[in-house]
Order: sequence, then C-alpha cells, then structure tokens
Amino acid sequence: MKPNFTLLLLLFTTVSFSQGKTFLDFRNESTAIYPGCEDAENREDCYREKVGGLILKEINTSNTAKPLGVEEFSVKVTIYSKASGEAPFKAESDNERIKGLAVAALEKLPVITPNTDFSGNPISSTYGFYVKFKKNNSTKQYEQVTKSTTEEMKKKPHPFPMVIEHAHFKNCPAEDEFVTTCFKDKLSSWIKKEMGKDLNSLKGTKAKIKLAIDIQGNVSVKSIEADSVKLKAALEKVFIKFPKMEPAVVNGQISVMAYDMPLSF
Repeated sequence: MKPNFTLLLLLFTTVSFSQGKTFLDFRNESTAIYPGCEDAENREDCYREKVGGLILKEINTSNTAKPLGVEEFSVKVTIYSKASGEAPFKAESDNERIKGLAVAALEKLPVITPNTDFSGNPISSTYGFYVKFKKNNSTKQYEQVTKSTTEEMKKKPHPFPMVIEHAHFKNCPAEDEFVTTCFKDKLSSWIKKEMGKDLNSLKGTKAKIKLAIDIQGNVSVKSIEADSVKLKAALEKVFIKFPKMEPAVVNGQISVMAYDMPLSF
C-alpha cells in the first residue's frame, strides 16, 4: 500500500515564509494561539474576542445581581504568554468593580499555545489590547463591541519580505515551497521502504510530525502525535533514521527551519 500524504507547512516565526504575504500573515505568525483560533483567518481578532467573551460572561453575571450603572466601558488587557504555556495577565479599568470582574474572568484563561522560533521551540510573547462593552438597553445586558481589522491588515505588506529556498531532499530542486511533488515522492518512497509490511496494518491512521532541520541538513524530530499507539511507535522507530537534507536558505543565508507534517495512511 502506498501511503497517501497530506503535508502542511506551519509558520514558526515572525519573519519566516513571508514571500507575497501581508501584514495579516505577519500578525497571525506572531500571535500566540488561543484555543479555538487555530484556523481563524485573523488569529489576533479571534484571540481578543475570545478573551472579551470571558470577561463579558463575568460582567453580565455580576450585572444581573447588581447593575453596574454604566452604559459602556473598556478594559485594557495584557497577557504574557510564556514559553512554558503559562499566561500571567494584567487587567486595567478606571472602574474598580469592573477591573475586579475582569481579573476574575482572566483567572479562567485556558492554556494558550505560545509562539515558536525557527526550530519550533516555544518562545515567550506579550499581547496587549482593549476589549470594549456596551449595554443593550433592551436586554439590560452588556455586549462586546468588536471591529474586525482583517481587511485593513490585508492591504498592508508583510514587514519582513524574504527570499526563501526551503529545505529539500538531495536530488530535489531548491524551491520556495517545502511540499513539492519531488518531496512527496521521496518521502513516500522512504517511508514505504523503512516501514515495509507495517504499512498494511496502519491503513486509515493519521499522525502529525514536527521536524527541525539545522544548517548542516540534519533532521531532528521535535514531536510526534498519532491517533494510535502503534503508529506513533512505528514512526518514532523510523524517523530517527530520517535522511539528511539540503538545509533551507533565507535571503542567501543557510538557516535552521522547522516544519509540521500531518501524514495520513
């Protein structure tokens, strides 16, 4: 059985893979990922609205018990997304009651996926923004006031334009895309050779492998996620033997690069 691969390239830094991209791409690359925003067109807007939703719930619960007595207000939020996954925060408001409610809401923040560097290692970042609320006089409850920045950011160029030749198998041409026909053919042949008869029992399974390729072309596996224990064990066994590749070149300089490869069999 020949494995059928679906390959996806993830953006790991604020400066990587920026050819022909916009300021929206830049912001998506540099914004930590709030749960549920993984596939959002604008991760920054999604992040802000999700946090605003947490605060809104706390505000309306308190307002029902005892009216806040204000028509509209805003809260300044700063979240320090650490590489460890922790997310210390700060909430600011001129109204002490509202500030206290915002703090109570932010204490319920879920785990936020941090940004990563070229090698796929988590890094810390800070995200500050305002969330605005306005009272609905019909329901007597507050609503979050949102304004999308998507179209505006699409009009601006990426601030770090780059010329990139991605890492590639030897005997495959250097191109500005990682997942080329040559790459898929080489990878398919290599996995088929290394896994042999094991492939027959893995039909219908899926995995996601994070790889880092250093400036010498050495490939290291950062992590493997699989939907079966057997598949994960098989991939761990063969991927430690992943062949050496030609390293990536960014603006004429050999560079470390990290990639995310979902595989389906």
